Amino acid sequence: MQNKSNLLYNFSFLSNIDKAYHIVSRICLFASVSALVSAYYAEYFLQLAPCKLCLYERVPFFVMLISSPFLLVTKNIRFYFMFIILSALFINILLSFFHFGVEQGIFKYQSLCTGYIGNPSSAQELMMIVKDAPIGNCSVPAIEILGLSLSIWNGLFCSFIFALIILILAYAYSNKIKKRVY
Repeated sequence: MQNKSNLLYNFSFLSNIDKAYHIVSRICLFASVSALVSAYYAEYFLQLAPCKLCLYERVPFFVMLISSPFLLVTKNIRFYFMFIILSALFINILLSFFHFGVEQGIFKYQSLCTGYIGNPSSAQELMMIVKDAPIGNCSVPAIEILGLSLSIWNGLFCSFIFALIILILAYAYSNKIKKRVY
């Protein structure tokens, strides 16, 4: 029996691929839920209107949220769900850095108003809704934290999760290969 301090250094808890996929699934669930809750908190409680790119950056988190439970259930095809999750993270990284480039003026991107207009019953009601709708501009960061816009924080967060998943799975598969060789 190994002591707990030894477990922290040799990561033997990842020697089983099934355990690694369970850990990755939990990481993906936690990451997607925390990112989406943060985004909706900023939108509805802090009254920060999201731009079109901000809304696009949420989609990969929904893909992760839907795909990650399948890592636990489907042993035969979990590789495909992992590919979907990693692709979603990679797309989100690209979107985030593109968004940052738009904010910095490196890229040109036209985003018109993205507010929800509902179902107006008259032309006057439509005019009032459009007039009062929040408009998010992709080239202006809504808020900065420690000097970085939320798009960069999203890109860094997704990059960290992407790298963590790759490291966990690489370690688990390398142990599987070592067990076959020896």
